[in-house]
Formats: sequence, structure tokens, C-alpha cells
Amino acid sequence: MNRRGDVPTLLIFGVALVFSIAALIAMYGFLGGFGEKSKEFNDLSLGVNFLENYVVKQVEISGKGAINCDKEIYGEICNKRLEERFKEILLEKDIGLEGKGNIFGEIRNDKFSFVKKIDGNKERYSLKFDNLIFVKSEIEGNEIVRDFSLVLEFDDKGELREISKVYK
Repeated sequence: MNRRGDVPTLLIFGVALVFSIAALIAMYGFLGGFGEKSKEFNDLSLGVNFLENYVVKQVEISGKGAINCDKEIYGEICNKRLEERFKEILLEKDIGLEGKGNIFGEIRNDKFSFVKKIDGNKERYSLKFDNLIFVKSEIEGNEIVRDFSLVLEFDDKGELREISKVYK
């Protein structure tokens, strides 16, 4: 009988057995940390979305308050120019929320315009920020920063008619 092929065949089975055991050890030793990282990235994304919506809503509410200035609520602020009313109303709402970005700094430094436009027989108000607004969410050294330009258009009653956000 010819037995020249028996040794290489036994070696193939031996090598396959060693690789199989090594693969089983590697699978057993893997901790599967992808779920936690995925949750962290999801939390980052949710955080930056929340902050963006928060900033835009605060600007919208303050713009409406500046247009429909109620002396019972805002007092002497209502006697000021539109931009000054908006600035004071919005800065009162600054609660120091982490990650809110530069919106309140832009307001403090007068880096915005809030103007009244006459369109036919309708009054419209346009609120535009000169620089990009940013919000930032950070968890354990990972961060997401979202930059966008912001323009809001209000009607004569202070209702938001159009919002324009352009992302960088």
C-alpha cells in the first residue's frame, strides 16, 4: 500500500483543530463592547439635536416676545428698540446650559440684526445672526459640534413664518 498521503492529511486535520481552538478562545475572550459605544454615539447625537432645537426655540420665543412686548411681563424693556428688547428678553433666558454654544455670546456682542420690513401692507420681521451658531455635545472625550447659520422670519403678530438653517 502507498501511505505517502497519510502524514500531510493528518497534519491538515491537526492544523485545522489548532485554528478552531484558537478561534473559540478568541470568541470567548471578546467582551462585545460595541453596544456601549453605540449607545454613547446615540447619546451624542441626541444631545446635539436637543441643544440645536433648544437654541432655536429660545430665539423664536424671545423674538415673539420682543415683537408683542407685554408691559405686564417685561415692564420697561418694552420702551426700547426691537433689537434691545430681543437682546434683554433672550439674555434673561440664559440658564447656563452646557453645550449651548455661542448663541448668548453672539447676542451679548450684538452680532445679529432684527429688523422690521414693510411688505405691501404687511409688516414682517427678520432676525439674522451675523456669524455661524454652534452647539456642542460631549461625552467621555467624544464630541459632536454642529455649526449652522440661522435666519428667522416673523409676521406682524410675532408668529414664526419661516426658519432658515444652513449647516456648515
